[in-house]
Amino acid sequence: MSVLDDLDWAAVREMYDSRKGVHRLLGSLVKKDDSKAFVRLALGIDDEAGNYSASDHGLGKRILGSNGADPWSRIRDLANELAALDDGRLVPDVIRRAGIRYLGVSVGSEMGCLVNPVACWVTNTRTVWAHLLVKHGDDIQKANRELALYRESDADSAMDYQLWAGLHPELNVSLTRIAEMGGRLARKEGVKAGAETYLWADAIANELYAHLHV
Repeated sequence: MSVLDDLDWAAVREMYDSRKGVHRLLGSLVKKDDSKAFVRLALGIDDEAGNYSASDHGLGKRILGSNGADPWSRIRDLANELAALDDGRLVPDVIRRAGIRYLGVSVGSEMGCLVNPVACWVTNTRTVWAHLLVKHGDDIQKANRELALYRESDADSAMDYQLWAGLHPELNVSLTRIAEMGGRLARKEGVKAGAETYLWADAIANELYAHLHV
């Protein structure tokens, strides 16, 4: 018996389709060279599904207002670097080099996954909680207690960045495992699993967090 057994797999698939739609739209905006629309979506300003990490903490407009006269170009450049990666473990380094205030591992890794879901995964509150459930054998209380250590208290602090950057590589294995387990369970319920492993795992993590985190 697993905490995944009771999930609504149709809802997970709906979330996956929503995120896959954002991925396609971001690609379309790149082709149109519409930097402002791209950045607003990638920061969850125009649609929370573009970046839950930014939307949940009201960081989108804060990022735009705290990074000079042309934050649009800096964020597009970061997104381009993330889109070119073939190793998702490098995401925190790319984010650090960009040096964009209030754009840390949570927001940046989510941006990376939405522009490059083949190589990049999301490390935010929801996926970390799912990772901790795996780590603690589905013990929700233990996962809750450890999550409290990782919650963002200052999105611009060096300590916060190091904490999340150090955690990021660990999620690769656990999210892949969650995606595989979720695929099997979804198929039993007649639901087609998402083809993009990290987007599928992200959709599962969102559903887990929404219904089991207390």
